[in-house]
Amino acid sequence: VEDKGRPDEIVAAESWQAFLKRNQSVIIDLLHGQFKSKLVCPDCGKISITFDPFMSISVPIPSNVYTQLPIYFIYKNRNSLPVKVTVTLPPTASTTDIKQTMAKLLELQPEQIDFNLLKEHVIQDEDVDKLDLKALKDHEAIPFAY
Repeated sequence: VEDKGRPDEIVAAESWQAFLKRNQSVIIDLLHGQFKSKLVCPDCGKISITFDPFMSISVPIPSNVYTQLPIYFIYKNRNSLPVKVTVTLPPTASTTDIKQTMAKLLELQPEQIDFNLLKEHVIQDEDVDKLDLKALKDHEAIPFAY
């Protein structure tokens, strides 16, 4: 069915009725629809609009993948006991994101939180700010903040 300058609603209805002449069932009523396609000729500029039936559409399923990372927080005030905080963020979250999340949980400012890694009772000499959440989780050392 060609549009010939007519409104889309009319062309779509005609195209759907032509499809239903050959295909009529409850399945069609429940599971079919129409795609609208618009083609423009690059040479002459003619526009062609068509409506094609479909039975299924492939759509990506959004993945809300989050990673949990337990971090031991040591207060600078020696009267407060250390706490274990678990942050849940995307695996690509930066240490800035982790600090912001921890700051909310601990009621601190993100600038008040520093990170480091502890392995075999020794603080590691590594630039932790370059690691994302997944790298921190996969690291052989234990992440901690203070």
